Amino acid sequence: NPAIAILAIDTMARAPKPAALRRLRGMAQTHQSVDVRATALRTLGLSGDPDSAVVITAALHDPAWEVRAQAAIAAGRTRATGALSRLAELTRDPNWWVQLRAAQALAKLGDAGLAVLEGLLQDQKLRPLADFALSERHAA
Repeated sequence: NPAIAILAIDTMARAPKPAALRRLRGMAQTHQSVDVRATALRTLGLSGDPDSAVVITAALHDPAWEVRAQAAIAAGRTRATGALSRLAELTRDPNWWVQLRAAQALAKLGDAGLAVLEGLLQDQKLRPLADFALSERHAA
């Protein structure tokens, strides 16, 4: 039941023990519910668990935009530099929310992420997105 799974994830988020994190990584990868996968990724991102980087990066390829967006947020929060090229691709995702979250994540990935955003400034279509992500970074 997705509703019960989401409640369980919320409970796991309050005390992210290794066993709970392993369970969350599994749910993020294989659960049938888009909401459960997205919630698991949100929690993994909030946990800062470096062992989740592979799962987070893989979720950037999920068919559901909601999951890709949460994976992008998690990649930024966990500083998953291995996701850099996929995040750059997602700035061109068909869903604007994924584009935004990918750009925001790039802004958190240090010099390499900032270089990608600065390169996007050259693209008229992507310039507003890159400007926004860069301005948010400077405001923080």
